[in-house]
Amino acid sequence: MIYKIPQGGKVMKKLNSCLMSTVMVASSLGVVCADSTKIVGEDRFDTAAKIADQLGSYDTAVLVNGYSTSDGLSASSFAEYKKAPILLTKENKIPDTTMKRLQKVKKVYIIGGTAVVSSGIQKQLENMGKSVIRLQGKNRMSTSLEVANAIGSYDKAFIVNGFTGDADAMSVAPVAARDKAPIIVTNGKTAPSLRKSGVDYYAIGGTSAISDDLAHYYRATRVAGANRYETNEKVLDKFYSNANKVYYANGKTLVDALAVSTLASDYGVALVSKGSDKSYLEGKDLVQVGGMDFTVNPSPSEDTDRPGIDSPDDDKFGNGMIPDKRPLTITVGKQTVTVKQGAEVKVSDFQITAKNFLGEQVSASSMSFENFPGTNTPGTYKVKVKIWDKSRNCYDYTEVTLKVESVITEKTYDVYSMEFQNIVREEFYKYLDAHRKANGVPAAEHRWEVEESTLLKSKYMMEKGEISHDFVQAPHFMGGAEAVASRQLYNPLTEDAGKELGKALFEQWKKSPAHNDILLSDYTNYWGTKHTIDGFSFWVNPDGNSYRVYATYQIAQSDTIK
Repeated sequence: MIYKIPQGGKVMKKLNSCLMSTVMVASSLGVVCADSTKIVGEDRFDTAAKIADQLGSYDTAVLVNGYSTSDGLSASSFAEYKKAPILLTKENKIPDTTMKRLQKVKKVYIIGGTAVVSSGIQKQLENMGKSVIRLQGKNRMSTSLEVANAIGSYDKAFIVNGFTGDADAMSVAPVAARDKAPIIVTNGKTAPSLRKSGVDYYAIGGTSAISDDLAHYYRATRVAGANRYETNEKVLDKFYSNANKVYYANGKTLVDALAVSTLASDYGVALVSKGSDKSYLEGKDLVQVGGMDFTVNPSPSEDTDRPGIDSPDDDKFGNGMIPDKRPLTITVGKQTVTVKQGAEVKVSDFQITAKNFLGEQVSASSMSFENFPGTNTPGTYKVKVKIWDKSRNCYDYTEVTLKVESVITEKTYDVYSMEFQNIVREEFYKYLDAHRKANGVPAAEHRWEVEESTLLKSKYMMEKGEISHDFVQAPHFMGGAEAVASRQLYNPLTEDAGKELGKALFEQWKKSPAHNDILLSDYTNYWGTKHTIDGFSFWVNPDGNSYRVYATYQIAQSDTIK
C-alpha cells in the first residue's frame, strides 16, 4: 500500500493520524488509498476561515450568509475573479473567526440583500474602513445576474435551479470558479436573462431541475445524473477527468462545498453521504472539507452495511435510513393504455402493483410518471413509471406504453397564416390593455406599422436561432423600447392554442421586471399631441411536432412613425 506524505507542518500531523487509522482497517477493506487530509473547523464559519487561510494573501473577501446560501450559489466564479475567499457570516452578526480574516482586507463584497446579510453588518464593516459593495437583486435569480454582470465578459455559463438544485450549483461551483463562468440561477422553467451569443451554456441537473424548454432556449448541454451524487460525478467526469486530486464535502449540508470552490477550482469537489457511491474517489489524493458523521472510503463496504443507493432527493424523508437496492417485484396489469387527444391519464390506468423483497405491498400513491409526454399530440409513447417504497427508502422503475389518438373536431390554422397571427395578437393585446388600465396607464394604439416591424424582427431572430436585441443588423423600427421572448408552441393549432400562446407571452414578459416596465411604458405628452403606439408579432421555427416561437413587442411615441 502506497501513501504520498507531504512534508512538515500541521498537515503532516493530521495526515499521520489519518494514516494510522487507515492502516488499522486496511487489511479488512482491501482498498488502495492515496493522500487524505482535512480542512475542518469548529463549525462552518471556522471551516470557511481555514479555507481562506490556505488561499494565501488576499485583500478582498466575498461574504455570504452561512445559513442561507441561496444568494451565494453564484458567488464562486466572482470570488475567483476577485482572487478572494468566500467567508461566511450570520444574518446580524459576524462570527469571530470570520472577523479575524476580514480585518486584513480592504474590500468586502456582500452577496445578497439585507434579509440575508443585514445593513448593520455592512455599516460595521464600513466603520472599520472597509470598502463594502453589495451585489443583490430582488431575488436569488436576479442576484445571480448582478454577479454575472460584475464578472463582465465570459464564454461559458451554468444554468441551475435556485430552488431545488442547490447541490447541482455546488457541484459546478469549482468549474465556474476555474473558468470565471457565472452560475445563472433560475426557477427551472423560465429564462431570467437573454441568451448571449458566443457563450456555451450548461444545464446542470435533470429535467425536473431544468426543463427541456429552458435548456433548449439556452442551447445548453445538459449534465445530469439520477440524483445529486450522480450529477456531481458527471460534472467531475466532464470537467476534471484527468485530476489526480479531489476535495470532498458533505452532500447534504453543502455550505462547505461553496466555501472551498475557489481553492478546489483545479480539482473539483465531490459531494458524499454515508450511502453514496464513492468509487470515483479511489486512487485520488483526497482532501476532506468540513466535518462529517461518517467515514469516507472508495469502498462501499466501509460505510454501508448493505448494498445501497441514494434517492434522487436523498434528504426528502429525513429519516436517516440507508437506502435499499434490492429491486421491487412489479406487475403491470395494462401494458398499453389508449386515450383520446387531450384526455387525462393517471398511473392507476395501467393497473400497476409492486411489492418489496419482504412481500409488502407498495402504495399506489407512491407511483408517478417520470417522463410523461402529455396527451396534446397524437402518437405512441414509451413512458417510465417510478415507484417509491418509502418504508424501505428505495425506488424502482417500469415502462408502459401510452397511445394518444387524434380527436380534432375544431378548426386548425396554418401557423404562418395572418389569421392565426391575429388570434395570438388579439389575445396578447387583451391582457396588455387590461394590465395597463390596472396600473393607471392609458392603452396604447396598436399600429400595423409597428406590427410589421415586430414581425420582421421576429423572423430575423428565428433565422439567427436566438433571442437578441440587435438594433444594427436587424430590421427594426428605430425608437421606443422592445421586449423579445422565446417559447414552445404545440399542435394542434386551434383558436385556443393561439389564445394560450398570446396569454403565455404576455405573462412571461409581465413576470420580468425589466420587460414589465416596457409593457407599461407611456409616451403621451402633457398637451396630448403625441401618444403611445405599439405592436406585437411572432414567427416560428418547426421543431419536431412543435414550433419554437420567437416573439417581439415594440412600443414608442407616435411621431417616430411618419
